[in-house]
Amino acid sequence: MNVDDVAEFAAFSYNVNTKELVQKSYDAQLVMLDTQVLKGIVIDPRIANWFKSSSPIQAQVSEPYFMPIIGRSGITIHRKSINGTAFGADILLEEVSEVLRDSDENRDALRVMYDDDFNVYGYSQPELFKVRDALRLRTILKLSDINHPLISSTANVVEFGPVAKEINYEGEKWVVKIDRVRGTRDQMFNLVMAVKSEHLLKESNLVARRSIIGSLIALLAVLPCIYFASQWLARPIRQATKKAKSIENFKFNAVSQHRSRVSEIKEMSDSLRSMQSTIKRFLSLTNSMAKEDDLERLLALVCQETAEATDSNSSYLYLLSTDETLLEPRFVSIRSQGVLDPLKQPAIPLTDPLIEQEVHQFFQLKQPVFTRYTDVRTYVPRESESDNTLFIPLINRKQQVIGALGLGFDDAHENTVLLENREYLETLAAYASVTIETQTMINDQRALLDSFIQVMAGAIDTKSPYTGTHCQKVPVLTEMLTLAAQQQTHGKYADFSLNDEEWQELHMAAWMHDCGKVTIPEHIIDKSTKLETIYNRIHEIRTRFEVLKRDEELSMYRQRFADAISEQERRQLQAKLEKLDQEFDLIAEINLGSEFLDENKLNQLEQIATRTWQTTIDRRKGLSWEELARFDNQHIDVPRTEPVLADHHDQLVPWEKEPKRESRFVLQAGAYQNNQGEMYNLSVRKGTLNSEERYIINSHMIETIRMLESLPFPRHMKNVHC
Repeated sequence: MNVDDVAEFAAFSYNVNTKELVQKSYDAQLVMLDTQVLKGIVIDPRIANWFKSSSPIQAQVSEPYFMPIIGRSGITIHRKSINGTAFGADILLEEVSEVLRDSDENRDALRVMYDDDFNVYGYSQPELFKVRDALRLRTILKLSDINHPLISSTANVVEFGPVAKEINYEGEKWVVKIDRVRGTRDQMFNLVMAVKSEHLLKESNLVARRSIIGSLIALLAVLPCIYFASQWLARPIRQATKKAKSIENFKFNAVSQHRSRVSEIKEMSDSLRSMQSTIKRFLSLTNSMAKEDDLERLLALVCQETAEATDSNSSYLYLLSTDETLLEPRFVSIRSQGVLDPLKQPAIPLTDPLIEQEVHQFFQLKQPVFTRYTDVRTYVPRESESDNTLFIPLINRKQQVIGALGLGFDDAHENTVLLENREYLETLAAYASVTIETQTMINDQRALLDSFIQVMAGAIDTKSPYTGTHCQKVPVLTEMLTLAAQQQTHGKYADFSLNDEEWQELHMAAWMHDCGKVTIPEHIIDKSTKLETIYNRIHEIRTRFEVLKRDEELSMYRQRFADAISEQERRQLQAKLEKLDQEFDLIAEINLGSEFLDENKLNQLEQIATRTWQTTIDRRKGLSWEELARFDNQHIDVPRTEPVLADHHDQLVPWEKEPKRESRFVLQAGAYQNNQGEMYNLSVRKGTLNSEERYIINSHMIETIRMLESLPFPRHMKNVHC
């Protein structure tokens, strides 16, 4: 561009028809100095991007671009009029950069302005733009084209954020900040500003350094005095802090306390001591309550500890009766009289019209009831007639009042009970309520379980009356023998003793020792003779019909041959009949099983079994499908000869369900559930039970063990099944 040296302004006009570019130069007073026609330069602003995007709504800033007229990179601020005429003003990027550099007092600072598309509008080192323009580079300068680590580390505005941050660059600390700058209403620019920390804080560091030196000199002069004074003042605070830390860690060992003359510290120390004592007492009491499993001892513990904590003259604990009409005394203690027998103390009638208001407040509103000594009813025992009473409701998990915790105290201790210890008492009552409810539930469930066990034992004895209430006698005898052993003071039982839990374990084991008998069939438990069994009486009726048929034959023979029988034959017949009677008497005697079956009788029994009789009726007739299944489709021809005492295959009863065989038990099941053979059962040497039936009887021990093992006994009763 050829312009006069004194020119300050240059104006260009381009004729789109002649394609001539006219340059006019002006001085500072806008006096035209020169007019030139520039050849070879073609420029039409109408095809420029900024012209096409120009709008009459507001002025806009174009993206940076290379201006061929002047050979510089710049931007155009433009706006279009309503009639379509566009006005634009060009600004060189190097001038914007000069502004950024001129605003930097420190040359170590760095500033870059760019838009959201990373197009650079200004840089604190404008030489970069001058070099690019000299090289006539027409590409837009991007932020990534600036080869500077500080620029690349802050390129992401969203990740970097609007807050100034300190970063390290070449071993030096820089403070970097990104600001959002508004160009027009819809255009925003990002301005990156970076400066060395030492330059930014140079003056403040100098002032701070001088202040610190001065302060140190003054401090060194008074430091010894401050130290000893602070140590003296802080000693009780440190001790109080140590005590508070001990309380936090539930350590309540006494800590020697330095008495301070500062009233606030003294009050704080006294409060800590009081808090330590209260928490220690409360935790000790709750731990004792949690460990106590006897309800009566638990009630006594609650009352005694409460009376001691509040220095009361008397303490009471009442529980609501089953019909909810009375508060029944369960613990009463008077300072001068000691613990009173609660059974001899009157209950509080909740239907008394004189205490109707107190009952409503206590049970409906669930609030403590305080009564002056002049209004205390006569059924509440007290240390003296001038003692007031306070009753705190015991509330269970269902928010139901189950009893009352009471205290009796004189006027001198009224503030101690009602004001200082009120919250403590209510908290203690709440904990005691849950503990009492839990213990009551445990006792009730224990009583219910004990009743179930005794009902089962009674049912077993009722099922088998021949055992003489064995299941109910064993627990009594067991406990009597155990008590006698425990009372021994010498001999091998001198050191024998059971605690409460072991007594419970023994009690339950004794009552449940025969619970497996519920699985034993009644006909086996009550079997009184060897041949007794579950029996289809069709066999007896069949035998009777056999006899009737035989009688008909004999009747015919008697009519035809009665006179032909000689006297000798009659005597022989009579002898045979007597022999049969004797043999039956022997069988009947053996069937009772009351005596041991010796070898001689067993031989006689086997001899009798060799007798035969003639049957003419098929013994399968009239049998159930289960009995018929034992014949295995066996064909039986009639008439046939059979032994008078027989062991038939169909008398072998198979297992309905194969028994579970465990190697840990010596007692094992046989191949069959039962054997109803006549000779087999009569040959039993002792008693009435055969080996199969004796297994079933003895298997109640196995079933008892299995039943007890399946029960979820608590730890202290884990040996019940043993």
